[in-house]
Amino acid sequence: MSAGTVLTRGRARGIVIATGARSALGRIAGLLDTRPTLTPLQGRLVGLGRLLAAVAVVLCSVVLVIGLLRGQPLELMLVTAVSLVVAAVPESLPAVVTLALAVGARRNLRHLALVSASGGDRRHIRNVVLAGGLVIGVGASVVGAVLGVGVG
Repeated sequence: MSAGTVLTRGRARGIVIATGARSALGRIAGLLDTRPTLTPLQGRLVGLGRLLAAVAVVLCSVVLVIGLLRGQPLELMLVTAVSLVVAAVPESLPAVVTLALAVGARRNLRHLALVSASGGDRRHIRNVVLAGGLVIGVGASVVGAVLGVGVG
């Protein structure tokens, strides 16, 4: 019997060798799993955001304790600490990373190379500008360029 066979009547005898995710249908279902995964850059940004948030909470706790030791009212220090934590969380982190990547691309243009894609067709490289202004690879397939396979 093949995986996924449905019996509607009669008798049969078989040996079950795998069920669930270990069966042939389960392996196919695993291949179809389309849960979004984070890119390495996104993973690092999440980690950086968590680190910054933890540092902000620790520093604001220190501010709270120092304020209480100096005789400030508890309510005022709680509001101050919460305000500092909210203000310290970087809302503009994606914008800063985008800016940093743009600056890096500009430096690559000056020192290494910049690959520009043609208008609406992102599968083909229009040109590759190397250091010194040398232009090569007009019309090269992105797949071919990445794999080092001919121009197409």
